[in-house]
Amino acid sequence: MTLDELEEQMRAVSGDAIGQRMTSLVKDWKSDDATVEQLHSSVERCIECYRYDGSINYEEIHRLWSSFRKEVIGGIGGMTMNERLYYFGLFSRFDKCETEEARGRLYEKLLSTP
Repeated sequence: MTLDELEEQMRAVSGDAIGQRMTSLVKDWKSDDATVEQLHSSVERCIECYRYDGSINYEEIHRLWSSFRKEVIGGIGGMTMNERLYYFGLFSRFDKCETEEARGRLYEKLLSTP
């Protein structure tokens, strides 16, 4: 599962305002400089904040996130940079980088080195 697929599936199972905020968190991560570790921490906190709220489909959101976390985030250490760009939906952003500094920020974001 890619980050884009995760966002789409999370949005589909929880269309309320809280669910939309959680999926926006995932979507917005792609355009900021936060690392994969920071994404992991932010989503975990957000999901736990709404665990007992009852207004989201917690079980399904948690299942989707857990699958992505295990398969993609858990396996990031063995991935090439191209695989990381694919799974996190960042090929376009990488291709638009005009400087080595900008590309370096993406390497940092994806816990890699140039």
